[in-house]
Amino acid sequence: MKKVGYNQTIGKGNTVNNIRKVYPNSIVVEYYFGGTKKYSGMDWSSLKLVYEKKGSTWYLVGIVHDEWTI
Repeated sequence: MKKVGYNQTIGKGNTVNNIRKVYPNSIVVEYYFGGTKKYSGMDWSSLKLVYEKKGSTWYLVGIVHDEWTI
């Protein structure tokens, strides 16, 4: 299952997500890959792109990778 989130968290693991603390005025786009049936979805991963506006232009300021962890 693939999903795209706009300012919403889709993939949730046991690591701390501090994107909003580090980039409080940002837009976050998450590309979520739900994993496979073979591993019961425990091989999910996400790529999060973080954007901030400077003047009238949006800039990519962060790239965050997230995945299932023990």
